Amino acid sequence: MFDASGDALEKAIRNLAERSMDDVPKEVSVEFRSLPVVLRAALGAVALAAAGRPLNGVTLAAAAGFSRGTAYRHNREAVNLLIEFAPALVDSMLNRVGEGSSLTILNANLRQRDETIAELRERLHSSEKEREMALAYARDLFETVSSEIRDIAAEKAQKVRVLRVVEPPSEDSPS
Repeated sequence: MFDASGDALEKAIRNLAERSMDDVPKEVSVEFRSLPVVLRAALGAVALAAAGRPLNGVTLAAAAGFSRGTAYRHNREAVNLLIEFAPALVDSMLNRVGEGSSLTILNANLRQRDETIAELRERLHSSEKEREMALAYARDLFETVSSEIRDIAAEKAQKVRVLRVVEPPSEDSPS
């Protein structure tokens, strides 16, 4: 963290500490506006993850007090990393004090499962399309070749001579 960001965070916390507890929830977003978006996003992500609330771009922007427009566009990579890894970070921190898996990590696992299911469904759909294409090709090929196969079979049937069984001469029969 840059020293300026650390100083700005410390100043914001000191300003909040000087207020009465009734004013703090109203003033948090005002005091934190001076902080960089990524730092506000980190604080918001940790708060949401620790509270077991859904962690996505919309909830993070609302909690951290930044817009989903320009602020998000300029810090997209960092914000997306926070959304992805904050639940694991919070769970790791909570596990240090003996807590079990949090609702946040369970939600992250659920989101990962949903992504895996969506990916598998896409692969299944793609495989089904490939299978249908192969079957259509086989049907077309059969229709094209079946008349030729019948013609070849008929031609061979005309050339084939029916053979009769010839008995070997017996020893009693005159030759």
